[in-house]
Amino acid sequence: DILATLAIINSTIVVKKNKKRVVKIQDCDEKELRDIKSEAEITQKAGSIHFKKPTIVKTGDDAYKCYLVMRKLSGTDLYAIILQLYKNKISLST
Repeated sequence: DILATLAIINSTIVVKKNKKRVVKIQDCDEKELRDIKSEAEITQKAGSIHFKKPTIVKTGDDAYKCYLVMRKLSGTDLYAIILQLYKNKISLST
């Protein structure tokens, strides 16, 4: 869980608490980085999840770590669904 977010308001750093956010952390290379930037650009247009501009850290010659911050949506998270599928407690149909 994210304890707080930071914002710059009138040249002052403000700590905003009680924000429900998740961070998607990915290791990637140059090609995957282009895909992540494209994903970020498209997702930012869907204003409902308040997708932030990705933070990208170069970790090697062709290696990056990307941090994608977005609003945590209510409902069952994807990990819980995959775990249920794995345990054969639910099934998906089309």
